[in-house]
Amino acid sequence: MRTWGRGGVHKGGGRPRPLAFSFYIRLFHTHSRADDHTCLLLSIQAMRRPCQLSHRTEPLVIRNQPNASVELLVISISKPGVAALTCMDSPNVHIKNVRIEHAHGGVGIRFERCPSLRLEDVSVVAVAAPSRPTRCLLRNQDCDNIHGSNSADVVLHRVRVSGGATGVELHLCPRARVTYFVAMNVLGPYPRGQCIQFASSHGATLDHFYCRNEPSASWTEDSVSVWRSGGAVVSNGLVDGNNSPTGVGVMFENDAAAALGGAIENVDAINMGNGCFSGYPARDLVMTRTRCGWNHCGGLGGRAPPTSHGQMWAAGHAHADDRYVQAQMAHSRSPHRRVTSSGIVVSHGRFWAPCNETKAAWWARTPQAYRSVQIKRLEFKPRQPLTLRFCWEQRAGATTSGGGGASRASLTEEEMAPLAQLSTPSAAERRHTAGNGHKAASATMQRRNSQQPAADRGRGINQQKRSGMRLSRRM
Repeated sequence: MRTWGRGGVHKGGGRPRPLAFSFYIRLFHTHSRADDHTCLLLSIQAMRRPCQLSHRTEPLVIRNQPNASVELLVISISKPGVAALTCMDSPNVHIKNVRIEHAHGGVGIRFERCPSLRLEDVSVVAVAAPSRPTRCLLRNQDCDNIHGSNSADVVLHRVRVSGGATGVELHLCPRARVTYFVAMNVLGPYPRGQCIQFASSHGATLDHFYCRNEPSASWTEDSVSVWRSGGAVVSNGLVDGNNSPTGVGVMFENDAAAALGGAIENVDAINMGNGCFSGYPARDLVMTRTRCGWNHCGGLGGRAPPTSHGQMWAAGHAHADDRYVQAQMAHSRSPHRRVTSSGIVVSHGRFWAPCNETKAAWWARTPQAYRSVQIKRLEFKPRQPLTLRFCWEQRAGATTSGGGGASRASLTEEEMAPLAQLSTPSAAERRHTAGNGHKAASATMQRRNSQQPAADRGRGINQQKRSGMRLSRRM
């Protein structure tokens, strides 16, 4: 195994210092005679220790290097038209705690035929990115932050990108898994302009994400794009901002015969123009707890107004007059033109503050496009944006409290996820559990006192009182 990172290039088992992450849970159990009540007091210390990254100003190429590792490294490339980090024909590569700064007009990370690649705690930024799209100097015209192809089972965990033509493009990457992902201000132009796109990547997953595009600093198309990828799942995310006349928040565009199914779950899309959620076309797509709000009907960021005039949900297929057909399906014999939407299910959908009150919340090109639709007009509070902090962004002691742990306010969404899985006890339950805790502590101290000399029992009683007081404050 070859490792790049702090200390230069070296081989063998000498790895850089690993990321330190401590996570512990204290469980206090108290029981009554009639019922078993468990009080879970969750104490989390979630702090990534500060780290130092070595610096590199030349592109890094990994070729025919199975199990290679790149860690604790900054790669800064100012020359456009090149990739800062390239992986070719190398399975099981691990890239961790790496910051990429690449020129706009180039690409940050490019990989091809690198199955089981893993990116973890990685930031990719196109430096000096303009507010409008510019010419891409790569032959494939994919000046993305991350561009991957022909690589099965890749994992992107805790990745943040900004300023690329597309944030992440995964083409022919079946079973790709992207978790805890943040993308900011993608710049297109068409057909690029996505925070993330799965292309011909069956079984791909996007979970826990935040896609943010400011109208004056981005040039979007579909914010989250699933293209000809069957069984893909997009879940637990917030899509905020889209200024495209034709793009939507989350788009399933499965016009290939093999691209069936898929799901959108627990996703909010706000400040959209042309639409929030769409199957165009999609078959047997299930949308559960999708919410759309505060869309706009006028052009933003110097772009034309949305062509849908304020649609929120849509189900359709390519039409001869559509821009997509004109740009991507010039060959009249293409079999993809015959795929139409069918069997789409929308359940527990909510919308608020539509810009066009004359339009229904959902639209279908054909009657069979939707199997069932459940959408209500109800105000909602959008999901909290996901934030990611990396070890090189930490300051020693910045997030620690007096007791050595981390305060609740300092935790990211990922670190707070276990708290959301616990149900909050009622006030009566807390009082009942606290009372049982006092009884248990008292019984324990009485047993200890019976075994102590008489001279020491007074000290034991004081200890019992202090123990009960601490338990009450915890509850």
